[in-house]
Amino acid sequence: FQHVNLLDARTAAENIAYPLRIAGVPAAARTARVQELLDLVGLGTRGGAYPSQLSGGQKQRIGIARALANDPDVLLCDEPTSALDAATTRQILGLIRDIRDRIGVTVVIITHEMEVVRQACDAVSLLDHGRVLESGRIADVVADPATRLSHALVPLPPVPDTDKAVLDIFFTSHPGEPTGARVFDVVARLGGDITAGTFETLGNTQVGRVALSAPHHDVERLARGLREAGLHVEGRAPRTHVARGGDDRG
Repeated sequence: FQHVNLLDARTAAENIAYPLRIAGVPAAARTARVQELLDLVGLGTRGGAYPSQLSGGQKQRIGIARALANDPDVLLCDEPTSALDAATTRQILGLIRDIRDRIGVTVVIITHEMEVVRQACDAVSLLDHGRVLESGRIADVVADPATRLSHALVPLPPVPDTDKAVLDIFFTSHPGEPTGARVFDVVARLGGDITAGTFETLGNTQVGRVALSAPHHDVERLARGLREAGLHVEGRAPRTHVARGGDDRG
């Protein structure tokens, strides 16, 4: 429902009832099912409203209810948060998660927004021109720094301009594990300078990206010590500074 495509001349309830009518569901059962779905998406009293009287988020809720009318096994959501503001996006994604958990439907989301993946998905696939390039559960994907999805879901933290070398540390942990504290202890022991960090919680997995700066002559020692401590470390490519020439126009 990238564009909800509700029937403008029909009320919210009539839009939800439309696939039930096509399926030949009797009127009484149809009415009961429509009210059940309106309640499910949090619009129990808005069945008589027309699409023009609904907000963008409310229209998405009606679209979700209509898609669920005939008890599908899979709910396909095509860019479900497009054109929605941040607050409404969080509400719609929360609703999708709630519906998934309450009725057990499998939800497939098509999106270009990594924030949608972070908030609503258990597994993810990266497609390019119809080909699956990477696929896996979120926890497995973010734990592998070699994947494009790992970098997209939890990007490396930006660092200020520096003439020093930059090392990036990747780590994951689960609630109760002191991984983050251990990383900082190792860095303090080795003498690295933490310049930036990114931390995300995806499901039950906590993901950290920490950037260290160090003199170029000390990089190998730091990287070796971090790897010996069981941490994944990568050197960040130095920035290229382009010098401006003078204006040759006469």
